[in-house]
Amino acid sequence: FGIVEGIMAAFLAGGLNGSFAFPMKKMEKWQWENIWLIWALWALVAFPFLIAYITVEDFWQVFSAVEPLIIWRTFLLGAGWGLGAITFGFGIYMVGLSLCFSIIIGITAVA
Repeated sequence: FGIVEGIMAAFLAGGLNGSFAFPMKKMEKWQWENIWLIWALWALVAFPFLIAYITVEDFWQVFSAVEPLIIWRTFLLGAGWGLGAITFGFGIYMVGLSLCFSIIIGITAVA
C-alpha cells in the first residue's frame, strides 16, 4: 500500500468501526442478546473457519498438528475476549454508542 491507500483504508476502518452498532437501532424488536449472538456466530465462528479453510492448504491437517493444550489456551483466551465483547455490547445497549465508545476506548488506551 502507498500513503493514499493507507489513508483511505484508515477512513474506511474508522467508518466501519463507528457504524457497526447502527443496525441495533433499527432492530427494535430484537433483544441485544439475539443480535450479538447472530454476530458472534458469523464473525467469530463461521467466517474465520471459512476463510481459513479457503486460504490454508491442508487446513484440517494443520489444525490437527497443533497440541491440544495450545488449542485449549487459545479457546480460553477467545472466550475471555468474547465475554468482553458481550459486555461491550451490553454497554452500548445500556449507555449508548457514543458515550460507550468514549469510555471503553479511553479505558483500553489507558490499560
